[in-house]
Amino acid sequence: MGNPILATLIQAWELIQSANASAALPNQPLKRHFMLAALIGWSCAVIVSPMTATIAIASGALDRPASQVGLRWNGATAVAILVIASI
Repeated sequence: MGNPILATLIQAWELIQSANASAALPNQPLKRHFMLAALIGWSCAVIVSPMTATIAIASGALDRPASQVGLRWNGATAVAILVIASI
C-alpha cells in the first residue's frame, strides 16, 4: 500500500474484527485503546525511521545523514511519546 497509516489502520481493524469473533475485546473502550496503540506505535516508527519520506526530505535539506535526523534528533521525542502514552 502506498499510505502506511492506511495499512496500519486496516491491519488493526482486522485484528479487532478477529478478536470480536473470539470475544477477546468485548467492549468499545478496549477497541479504541487498541486502535490508539496501533496509531501511537505507527507514529513513533515514522518519526525515527530513516526510510520515511519526511526524514529523507529533512536529511536532504539539512545535508545530514537520515540516521542522525531520525534516530538522534527524533529518538527522544519518540521515547517521550511512548512514555506519556503508557500512562
